[in-house]
Amino acid sequence: MRIYQFRPKNAILLTKSVCERILNQIEKGVFTIEETLDLGISKQVLNVKDGFIYGDNVKLPIEIIERISLTKNYNTVYAVKDEEYFPLQIFIQGSFYKLKHLEGKAPTLEINGIHMHRIKDIDPWYDSFLKVKVLSISNSDRVLDLCTGLGYTAIHAFNRRPAKIITIEKDINVLKLAEFNSWSKDLENITIVLEDLRETLEMIWKNYFNKIIYDPPSFRIAEELYSESLYKRLYSVLRQDGIVFHYIGYVGEVTNKKIISRIKHRCKNAGFRIIKEFNYGLLLSKR
Repeated sequence: MRIYQFRPKNAILLTKSVCERILNQIEKGVFTIEETLDLGISKQVLNVKDGFIYGDNVKLPIEIIERISLTKNYNTVYAVKDEEYFPLQIFIQGSFYKLKHLEGKAPTLEINGIHMHRIKDIDPWYDSFLKVKVLSISNSDRVLDLCTGLGYTAIHAFNRRPAKIITIEKDINVLKLAEFNSWSKDLENITIVLEDLRETLEMIWKNYFNKIIYDPPSFRIAEELYSESLYKRLYSVLRQDGIVFHYIGYVGEVTNKKIISRIKHRCKNAGFRIIKEFNYGLLLSKR
């Protein structure tokens, strides 16, 4: 079992909109600017002098700000390190990963054009909070978070101080992007298993966890993660008194109704009882 050592990157994070705001202030003759350099988590006072922006541990060339302001896409996030900048996206083996900026919200992860969080009328950070809130995690719980992604659900669960928390992610490219995401920083405090969850669930932790967050990619791109065999493995690691929150997307959409029916049928066949249905997931227990 491989444990991934999550190492947050100390980088300035910029978007086209941030750069435009900074340049707009400079054009007005303002040389002390308050702005975010970490995707909205905080703001700091920045001073403009001799072609650079200065702040706390910040020395940022205005030339980089000008270049990013001229790009076309408002949802691209750029990292700046050692006075060099690059977009936070990865293209590898036919797949495209991107940390996607959402103005005024935490960013989401996009894989091949598909968002890994709900973003319609909701903040991805709050979306993740709601998934965790359902489980009422306490300091006596053993929590398993499946499909780490940017780590938002794992972090919300960790903040509730459970007795134990482990998260599983199979795709190292996702974790590499998360290391640059300021919203993902607290993943450094959580045990991350870098393995295929299907194999990992089969090998270990029988009847061990009493709270499980199951937040897989959509059915259309990862149907294998909604199989009856996977649900049986999930069932085997859950304690008799445990519960699972299974995120399944926008349940109310007409195009999803057949898929939701299939998922519920497979969960029941695996031994689960559906305690409650939400418009974005299921709360499950052992029968």
